[in-house]
Amino acid sequence: RQHHLRDVLRALSSQQIDVIVLKGAYLAAEVYQDIALRPMTDIDLLVPRAELARVERLLVDMGFGGPRRRPLAEQCSSDRYHIDEFRRQDTVIEVHWCIEREDAPFHVDLAGIWSRASRFTLAGAPARALSPEDLILHLCLSATFNHGWYHFETGLLGCCDIAAIGRRFGNQIDWPAVAARASEWG
Repeated sequence: RQHHLRDVLRALSSQQIDVIVLKGAYLAAEVYQDIALRPMTDIDLLVPRAELARVERLLVDMGFGGPRRRPLAEQCSSDRYHIDEFRRQDTVIEVHWCIEREDAPFHVDLAGIWSRASRFTLAGAPARALSPEDLILHLCLSATFNHGWYHFETGLLGCCDIAAIGRRFGNQIDWPAVAARASEWG
């Protein structure tokens, strides 16, 4: 998976498409600092919504896709926050334009997320990462709303991820900002 991730990140960079690596791939490399310590079933990438069609074409041109006809990125609806997954061998990529469904009962400040994201290198390729504060909130949303539908269904992994972020970033985390942002997002 790492070589596919590297190739995708390099291709996006060569097309000047900004990308934030979400959850598993980022956590494994940068938070746990060992890809063997953080399991993941897919690679989640966040790109600007205006770039979805370009990203889709790029991934299909790189051999991601599948035998079935894919819905176009332009057909994305408000009850989703990513387009259908892209597959190549054992690698699954989900391309997100938001970290939460647009019809969710709260409002995620996407512009703020992008402005706070930091640049880093993952698998030898340039990418961006959520700020530690946004990462914590994203993991909480993912564990409770996206996948859990208001009940904590993802097991201990989400808790382990948040604990690992605390260990990795320690006193760099602005906890009052986490609380304020959570309140602002509703």
